[in-house]
Amino acid sequence: MDSGSTEIVFECDSFRLHSDGHAERTGGMDRVPAGFDADTGVTSKDVIIDAATGVAGRLYLPAIEAAPSCESDNSATTMLPILVFFHDGYFVVGSRGCPSCHRYVNSIVASARVGAVSVDYRLAPEHSLPAAYDDSWAALNWAVSGTDPWLSSHGNLGRVFLAGVSAGANIAHNMAIAAGVSGLHAVEPPRVEGVILLHPNAQQDVETRSTRLWTELPVLALEGLVECGADKHMIRNHRHCIREQGLIGLSYGGYTEFVYRLWDV
Repeated sequence: MDSGSTEIVFECDSFRLHSDGHAERTGGMDRVPAGFDADTGVTSKDVIIDAATGVAGRLYLPAIEAAPSCESDNSATTMLPILVFFHDGYFVVGSRGCPSCHRYVNSIVASARVGAVSVDYRLAPEHSLPAAYDDSWAALNWAVSGTDPWLSSHGNLGRVFLAGVSAGANIAHNMAIAAGVSGLHAVEPPRVEGVILLHPNAQQDVETRSTRLWTELPVLALEGLVECGADKHMIRNHRHCIREQGLIGLSYGGYTEFVYRLWDV
């Protein structure tokens, strides 16, 4: 369709929405392939999570040390925490193959020694919300199901972490709430041990629409919640909002940390 034949009704960075309803993405959709990363020693592969909806993911594993002869030691050596990661992009651009996202997850997997699943959820406006949440929920449940041999062989369901950037942090937050309220669908009950929010997007009216969800976090019994951003004033305001809702200081057995300038790839 000729994008010049319709009026642009909304434009933000690399995204344009035309009056006839179709979207034009001028950036943010670059992809790099999965495979072995020589800089970090991490290996990744792409998987289809739900063929019906097109939900996909990219799995990452660090270099796995040779298992010792003792079977009990083998379990301790090879079982890794599972990180489920949600990319940024305002819900309208981005993918698991985004170059900066791919580099970032490679670096986390190598330095933290975790297995990771980077989720490709459907984008708006072709797939309006809550499609991204539905896809992410399906992906999270798939990650703890043991369906993939990488995760069944090396994933520790007792140490599941959720992380996301911007819109992805919004998703990670909502997935943590859903997991705490509804539980995850797995034979072996998984434990969401922590949530990492990088530059979380909670909308301008966060104090009235989003913060009521923060009060549900204690049901997760999280070990910790880490919120990260480059603008200390933005985080200070958000922290005050969270404090007003009673998250900081709750006796749910966890800690809350605010970090500046973590997203730097």
